[in-house]
Amino acid sequence: MKQSPSPVYGALVLAAAALAFCLWAKTGKSFDICFTEGCTLYADASIAGISLWWFGALSFALLGLLALLRLAGLGRLLAGICVALDIGLLALMALTAPCFNCLIVAAFFLAVYLSFRRACRPAQTLSARGHGMSLLAIVWTVFFLFNAGAVLKSFAGVWAINENLEHAKVHFFFSPSCTACRKGVEALAGKVDVAFLPVAESPRDLARIRIMARELHSGSNILEALAKSEGATEPGLLDYLDRDMLAVKFRVLRNQAYVFHAGSPVVPFVEYQGLPTHLAREAAAQATQSWPAGRPAPALAPQALPGQAASDGQPSQQGQLGQPAAPVQVQPSLQRVQQPYAGQTGQARPVPRRPQASRGGDPSLPFDGNDAGGSVAGACRHDEACDEGKDAFGQGGDGGFQRRRP
Repeated sequence: MKQSPSPVYGALVLAAAALAFCLWAKTGKSFDICFTEGCTLYADASIAGISLWWFGALSFALLGLLALLRLAGLGRLLAGICVALDIGLLALMALTAPCFNCLIVAAFFLAVYLSFRRACRPAQTLSARGHGMSLLAIVWTVFFLFNAGAVLKSFAGVWAINENLEHAKVHFFFSPSCTACRKGVEALAGKVDVAFLPVAESPRDLARIRIMARELHSGSNILEALAKSEGATEPGLLDYLDRDMLAVKFRVLRNQAYVFHAGSPVVPFVEYQGLPTHLAREAAAQATQSWPAGRPAPALAPQALPGQAASDGQPSQQGQLGQPAAPVQVQPSLQRVQQPYAGQTGQARPVPRRPQASRGGDPSLPFDGNDAGGSVAGACRHDEACDEGKDAFGQGGDGGFQRRRP
């Protein structure tokens, strides 16, 4: 195995710095500088119950020791193996979410590998042919750039025109020219903590969104801003050179890309965090409907069947206290009668409404469609075409609140 005439100081310094970073990251303090979703996703990643941070620390400790012992060849081999394994992690992060701290460690691995690689080559070869190309480093660079692009993309998040994105539980994507969207804005404004995120169906929508942003900045509420934007006209060529218009265009594109990425080609598109309150209420209602096994149900209020009466002039009823239940025959021509639910005494319990299988709202919110957890999307192209089912981006919709994903 090739031995360097002196310690590989470059690899030694890099390995020591990387070792310190891995130990620091293992304490959990690295979240102060990590701002990507992958940091949380991979924070507890482990192999055989051992954290990846410990594997990284051990690898850099060995690489530093090899650099100190002048074993450049062995160090290059070990560093190459680490870089190859790191390429697999970079590919995984490119398909899921990038981890900023993991990218720092990956950069350390490549730097240590290149330092050992340079130490293994004779000085005359370096001066005559340069450093040469490493296929391993090229492949690593490709996957690293994919992750770096995803990190940059994370800085460009969605834009809420009312600047309430961080604290809002409801995210409402809308278009100013969509009738269903305007109904949603009117239903939500001032009633819940909501962030309004505009998208543009047409160039005129960009002008309307620009006016709305100015009105909101001057102190108007969302409904007033939406009403004042009605008189907007389609922007001309020179209008697109305005800095405010370019900023609005970029922000609206981010919102529209988010809706597409979520799998919905239509607006309004609603997302909200947490459990919808109506699901909790329905669960409580179902719990009260159930009756423990082995316990007799309480007496139900008398209820006469259509066209039938008891022999003593009182309505016949099943399950009355003090007498056995009498069989009841219903003529085919009679309508089916819904029996009262057990659980109340003295009066019949009304039949509960079926759970609404929709996404994104709360029963207190007067949506046109159903609501449940997740997201809702409906569509209309223009005011006059809303009933025809044209969506905000030129595809088919239902003109209202359409079910999307959980």
